[in-house]
Amino acid sequence: MIKNMSEAENTSEPSLFTGGPLAGARAVRTRVKQDIDFLRDRIDDMEQQTRPNRHVIQTYRTMLDSRRSVLNWLDHGEEDIICAERTGTR
Repeated sequence: MIKNMSEAENTSEPSLFTGGPLAGARAVRTRVKQDIDFLRDRIDDMEQQTRPNRHVIQTYRTMLDSRRSVLNWLDHGEEDIICAERTGTR
């Protein structure tokens, strides 16, 4: 387990810390978008089944809503970072 950023920099594993907070947010945003695409496809596939499991579909919809909320939060956070970098308040 990585306990601090310097430890993360010394590993060969991909790090969200590389490139600063904006790069990290972009990496997370990319992953969240992939999750959203997967969940949309999965929901569509499940709804086409002869006997769709409504409970599972609803669970996936809840997960999809959560991922969308995270994406909105990340988008808002990136705007804040960009504004701070432009104004030098960071």
